[in-house]
Amino acid sequence: MKATALLEQQHRRIGRLLWSLPGLHTAQELRVLRAQLASELCAHLAIEQRIFYPRIRGRVGTNAHIDRLLEDDRASLRALHQLLAATPGTREFASAVVLLGRYQHRHQQELELGLFPAVEGIMVPGDLWSLCRRMVRMHEDLQAEGYARTLHALEGTPLERETSRP
Repeated sequence: MKATALLEQQHRRIGRLLWSLPGLHTAQELRVLRAQLASELCAHLAIEQRIFYPRIRGRVGTNAHIDRLLEDDRASLRALHQLLAATPGTREFASAVVLLGRYQHRHQQELELGLFPAVEGIMVPGDLWSLCRRMVRMHEDLQAEGYARTLHALEGTPLERETSRP
C-alpha cells in the first residue's frame, strides 16, 4: 500500500468514528467511541507530522503549504479537546463534533485533492510503499500507547525534521 492510500484510509476511519458519535445513546458507547476517535486522530496526525510531512517538505509545493496543514492539525487538536471535555447531549458536545468534522473535512480535501496527487507524481512507488511501512509501524506503536500520551506529545513537541532516509 502507498503512504497516500494509508492516509486516505485513516481519513475515512476517522470520519466514520466522528459521525457515529451523535447516534450513540449510552454513556459507555460514547466513552468507547470518543476514546477510539481520539486514538485514531492523534496517531494519524502524529504520523503525518513526524513521517509524511518531513519527507515531502520542500519536494511538493511550498513549505507554507505544509505550515498551513500543521496549523489545521493544531485546530483539530483544539476541537478534539473540546469534544473530550464536553458532556454528551449538550450543545457544546454537538458543536465540538461539527467543528472537528469541518476541520477534518478540510484537511482531507486539501490532502487528497491537492497534495497527494502531487506527491504521487514525484515519488516512485517503492518510496511510497516504504514510507507506508514506517507509518504503519508508528501508528501501531502509538495506538498501543494510548491517545493521552500522543496528544500531549503533539501539543508540546514541535515538528521534527527527518534527518535520514530509511
